[in-house]
Amino acid sequence: MKPDLDLDIVFSILKKRGFRRLYFASSVETSLSHFKSGALLSKNAIKAKGLPQTIHLANSLLDDITLCFEDNHCRFLKPNPAGPVTFEINI
Repeated sequence: MKPDLDLDIVFSILKKRGFRRLYFASSVETSLSHFKSGALLSKNAIKAKGLPQTIHLANSLLDDITLCFEDNHCRFLKPNPAGPVTFEINI
């Protein structure tokens, strides 16, 4: 699936604003599916590929991937509700 945004432009804007990394938190089970696919996938994409994932009861972002500007595990000094595994993406 092709992204809706030109990632080169998005990354350029983020770099100009001083951001160097993005973070993505996930469960262990779902993280293994990301590794197996070689990419971060939306929940619907993981389901379509028949890969395992943790079920989230209150998640309306089934076709999106949500990235953060900081590692919330470190910021809040407690487990991230999205899961214990954090992917750090250099931009």
